[in-house]
Order: sequence, then structure tokens, then C-alpha cells
Amino acid sequence: MPRRSLPDPRPVERGAEGWRVSAVREDDRRFGDDLVVADFDGDGRVDVATASHAVGEARLVDFGGQARPVQPLPLPPRSVVRALAAADVDADGRAELFLVATVPGKERFSSELWRFDLEGETWKGKALHSQPVEQWALAAGDVTGDGRVDLISGDDEGVLRVWPSGSAPVTSLAVPAWRAGCRVTHLEVGALDARAGLEVVASFAFEDAPERCASQGGLEVSRWR
Repeated sequence: MPRRSLPDPRPVERGAEGWRVSAVREDDRRFGDDLVVADFDGDGRVDVATASHAVGEARLVDFGGQARPVQPLPLPPRSVVRALAAADVDADGRAELFLVATVPGKERFSSELWRFDLEGETWKGKALHSQPVEQWALAAGDVTGDGRVDLISGDDEGVLRVWPSGSAPVTSLAVPAWRAGCRVTHLEVGALDARAGLEVVASFAFEDAPERCASQGGLEVSRWR
């Protein structure tokens, strides 16, 4: 079931006199559990996109501080967006938006990976992959070391998947016993050791089913080999 939407997302800015908190939009409160910042329109200013657990909603919140309408993304009916990532995969100065969404089918749901490109004022999207297990976290970075952006997703059973250059074949990283059955709640990509390249940092939790995750979650750092 979709979670309850967050009521009031607010940016926090640090100025000369300390941190300042302000509302993004007073007239729109349909937001969810994930957000990503990137320059989607290539104007050199950071934009914000959020995932909403309202069915069928994912939206661009703000174009670099400009007062533009909030834009829903074209997704299949009754989809629920779980996680977002952004990366400029084609090096054109504009980031692409990636998301994983739970999409209902005739017999059961599927979890789909989507890519969206902003063309003028319109989002153009296409489904890249589909999985039978819900994906709950998403990150982007060159974890394979080939100079191209990869996507990393985490699912409801503790499995991490690497999509080299955002395409098949997909590689599933080994699941140690301690996190089997634990939901991947968050993913980040970063160079914890500058000599070793990028690593995947993942957090795991039992969420609503503690009996499925004996360890009750934890944190793991993984490196592509």
C-alpha cells in the first residue's frame, strides 16, 4: 500500500546569518519519500524533483528557483513512484531523471525502471526494465569504472542490482545472510576511499515485516569487482 504523503517539504539554506528554512510551494503538498537535485533544463541552476506516494504522481517541484508550474510526469495509471536518481548520461549539460515505480498489472504488480528527458517544457519518458520484485531505492554513478553512468537499485528482499550504463545485462550483487529479506531503504554512490573508486552505500531495514529480516537491518558498503 502507498505510504502517507509527506505534508510539507522544505528546503534548508545556509546564509551569512545561519540556516534558513522556507516552504517550496504552499499550494501543493503531494510529496513522498524521495527527492533528487540536478540541472534538468541545462540553465546552470539546480532543479528539484520529488517522488510522491500519491498514486500516479511524480513531479518536478522547482526549476532553479523560478516560479514555474509543478509538472507531473507521464507514468502508467495507478503507478507509485518509490525512488529517484539523476545523471547526465549523454553529457549534454542536462541531467536525465531516472525512477523506479510500482506498476499494477492484470495479475500482479511489476517494478519498472524509467528514464525521463526534459525536452523544452515537456517530459519524455520510456520504460527501461521491469522486475517482479519491488525496487525501493535507486542511485547513479560510474561504479563499473568504464567512464559511463551506471544505475543501482535495491529491492524488497535485500538484493542490489547494477544496470551497467543503464542497460541490460543486469548484475545482482550477492546477498549475505544477514540482510536476506531486508528491504533496501536508501542507496548512495561515493568515493569513500579515493584510491578505490566509487562504492555503493546501502541501508537495509525490516520496515513492516520484522520476521523477514532477522538482523533488523544495517548498513553495507559494496564495491564492483
